[in-house]
Amino acid sequence: MKNWRNFFSIDDLLGGILLLAVMGLVIIYTSVTNIQGDGKFHTLMAREISETNSALTHFTHTLLSTDGPEKIMAPINYPQTAHVILANLFSLGGEVSVELSGAMFAGITALFTYLLLYRYGRTAAFVTAILVVVFNIRRFIMVPLIEQSLLAATFASLAAAVQWMRSPSVRWSMILGILLGITASLKQQGLLVPLAVGFALVCWCGFQMVRRRKKTGLRYLVVIAVVMTVVMIVPLWEHVARNGTIGYVPGTGTSGFLDRIPIVGAVLDNHFPLDTIAAERVQERIAYINRDPVSMAAVTLSYLAFPVQFSTLVFSTLHLNDALEIGIFALIALLGMMEIARRSRALAFVIGATLGMEILLTWVTQSRIEQYHVIGIAAAVPFLVFGFQFLWKHSPSRSSVILLTLVMVAFMGTNYVDLVHRMVYGNAGRQETENLEAYQELANRVEGIIPKDAVVLGASTNFQYYLRRDMLWLSTGGAAETTTIFESLDPEEAIRHVRNYKIDFVFIEWEQLNRPGLRDFIPPRGLVDYIDHSPYYNEVYSVRRDGYRVLTLYRVNR
Repeated sequence: MKNWRNFFSIDDLLGGILLLAVMGLVIIYTSVTNIQGDGKFHTLMAREISETNSALTHFTHTLLSTDGPEKIMAPINYPQTAHVILANLFSLGGEVSVELSGAMFAGITALFTYLLLYRYGRTAAFVTAILVVVFNIRRFIMVPLIEQSLLAATFASLAAAVQWMRSPSVRWSMILGILLGITASLKQQGLLVPLAVGFALVCWCGFQMVRRRKKTGLRYLVVIAVVMTVVMIVPLWEHVARNGTIGYVPGTGTSGFLDRIPIVGAVLDNHFPLDTIAAERVQERIAYINRDPVSMAAVTLSYLAFPVQFSTLVFSTLHLNDALEIGIFALIALLGMMEIARRSRALAFVIGATLGMEILLTWVTQSRIEQYHVIGIAAAVPFLVFGFQFLWKHSPSRSSVILLTLVMVAFMGTNYVDLVHRMVYGNAGRQETENLEAYQELANRVEGIIPKDAVVLGASTNFQYYLRRDMLWLSTGGAAETTTIFESLDPEEAIRHVRNYKIDFVFIEWEQLNRPGLRDFIPPRGLVDYIDHSPYYNEVYSVRRDGYRVLTLYRVNR
């Protein structure tokens, strides 16, 4: 029998173990919950593309405004590449295939992270690949999310970029161009990857010309740019044609981050002007943007503290424990940067440029790190891991390094359990099985009663998914007075807004009165106090559990 080494290298085995371990970790979480959170409306979009076999022109069953002569459907914030990928998965196996997408993209991300780093230390590469997924675990288990494919494409691009810098060729130029094009077409945030990689490659070519008198890399840059443009032009062009901007559509409540950059808003003609009242109410409710602007230094320190804090926000103030942890991680990251640069300037420059772009974007947009900047979180990990490796190799006291490592692992482990595992394991939130069964019951009883063109006021992706009717709510960024309808204590004021928005039905999930959030809340005082006694509304059907109403649909009397 031939030796197994003739068939598999140590890197093959480590890659296989890594793939199985990471996918298994994600499946542990996704197997005990349903498709949840934002993943539900991404699944709604994927199902629609799969069933119609065509790209979408707007968010499925989501209204932006109805107070004009015509209904305006909510625009899609992103290029549709990711939704087309998810639609293909949905076509293969329905929701089951979509649920597995998180594990699949986590495995791909980890594998390409390992391929990016293994030449410079197998152990460090393996640990980095695991931690890249662990630090972004909340994004991978809320299936499906665009950030999952974005991370996979990003690390595939970074691995290809480093390989290109090691041995530039037409083949690697085409591979890199394809990967960068895919990354840029998944989501606007993906555009920073070509910018970061392009910056690194141009600097590398300049270095080659000055120090070694080599100009071969320049013509390959043209190949990369052409191939990347060909790959991303169709989805990005379609997005701009549909919305009039490359950024998130400012007409939505999550006001476009890219459009806060002056040059972007000046060049393009946005088709959906920002509803400032709606945007202010969304910000008051959910705070997508930091209420108190923070400095570039605070943003940078927050990335360094993330492995311990698992925080969604940047730091505005620092406590002593925070400062100590950040100081330790800052030193370790600096040592890691030096260690990576010593082994490969190309690698250090590519990863550093990517992290730098994310830090800049976070500072400009003042947005949440964990929710919107998964690339930056992942890009910071190699510096930390290689920093620990540097300490291990060069510290005069191995026992001190072991103690420091154990302390950091203890901090990370404790915070992971408290801030991640306990919050997400087995917790599907609004998509618990009992809740979905209630929606299915409602759909079976009233689907034939609600006209196809009806306007339903409410805050529920589940309603859109199971009843397939158009819904109007503040989360889409228009309809600024929709919360006033629920909050007003004056029935006449409420019905005036209802009629202005041409609302036919009002839907209430009663548990939403007790929930925070944006797509999953209803103000607990106002309309709910008198809707059952008002002559303006008639109850159509209520789903009840243990004698209590769970879901209720009301018809509006004109």
